[in-house]
Amino acid sequence: MATGNHFEWQLFNGQQWGSILNDFVIEVHYCQAGAKGITIHLNKGPVYIDFDDMTVTGPLANGYSIRRNTLLSHNQKEVIGWYYKDNYRWCEYGSQGSGGMSSSITSDFIEQQYNINPRGSVQFTVGNMTYKVDFSAMTQTNLSTYMLRKVRRRPKFKEVVTDNSITQNSLPVVASPSANPTNYSSQTIWEFMGDEGIWTEYQKPGCSLDSAEIERLYQLNPHTLSQVRWQFMDMDGQWTDYIKGGTRGCCSVSSQDIEAEYQQDSTGMMRFRAGRFSYELDFSDMSQTNLSTNTRRSVRRL
Repeated sequence: MATGNHFEWQLFNGQQWGSILNDFVIEVHYCQAGAKGITIHLNKGPVYIDFDDMTVTGPLANGYSIRRNTLLSHNQKEVIGWYYKDNYRWCEYGSQGSGGMSSSITSDFIEQQYNINPRGSVQFTVGNMTYKVDFSAMTQTNLSTYMLRKVRRRPKFKEVVTDNSITQNSLPVVASPSANPTNYSSQTIWEFMGDEGIWTEYQKPGCSLDSAEIERLYQLNPHTLSQVRWQFMDMDGQWTDYIKGGTRGCCSVSSQDIEAEYQQDSTGMMRFRAGRFSYELDFSDMSQTNLSTNTRRSVRRL
């Protein structure tokens, strides 16, 4: 575990648990409600970590398991955020949703109820509607319309509350990266793609960290985010890289764009353009289909 962190991500390889090097990269993604998972690269190849199910999948992931440990003192606890997926984005309970209304409960209240009974539920109101959050199913149900929405519970990055109630009031403490503060390119912007398919910059107060903080962490370990290459089999039978604006048809996506989509849902699909044609890339069967001609080509991830 990196010095100063209160978390540790570990991988079970079928024989023993081992720490994951530079696991802050996993943690940064995990703390964002819009991130379903992340792909990491092991010696044997890439595996996908599903944050919702806490499972490891991939061609080489047989027998692998994942877990996240918290290393806190007896009087410390993580700050937890509870989120629901509305029609457009993930919203924290207590904040204003896309419809302009706020729920009558906050993350703190839901977390209290969850700690009392992790298999239970809690009810709340928004306007004249009543909703139920089911902790077992991690869903929110409108009790009038029965509309179901996804719910996620995620820690807030490096936020730890120290409870000194025995001697003094509780004090929120935000842990800092164990490095000398330096002004690493305030121009650098870090973004994540949420389930809603929109690129969003890491910014406070919506996120618990911002681009400058992620960049500082990245500069400590700049080689952790390895470049992934996506390729398709062209008409000549050659594997060809996806290059945005490349010479062959002016593709609208790069390998990095595809990888970002893949990390959000390794079984999903995405669309892009090359020249005058639109294509659909299917991550499940690793294929690319021309939506006009229905020509299908193989795709691979390196």
